[in-house]
Amino acid sequence: MGGNVLPCKSIIAIIEPIYLLMNANLIVGSHPFVIASLSVFAVMFPLFLYVEASVHRPIMPLRFVRKSPHMNIIFSNFIAGVLANAIFFNV
Repeated sequence: MGGNVLPCKSIIAIIEPIYLLMNANLIVGSHPFVIASLSVFAVMFPLFLYVEASVHRPIMPLRFVRKSPHMNIIFSNFIAGVLANAIFFNV
């Protein structure tokens, strides 16, 4: 698998169950779709990291998530996104 297929599949596989769990009236956490999506993420994300570490020109260089200041910026952006979604969808 090359190109954008691997990162897209791994990101979608983690976002779908989170979205569905935030809207708890749609699907519960023990639903087979949620478990399958998390399982796909558990398989695809390490595969994505392996491919990104072994290619000459990666889509997202792994040094961005391992070293400061990029690592700190990405982590703080993730926390801000989680907090913004918690505020927007729970008010």
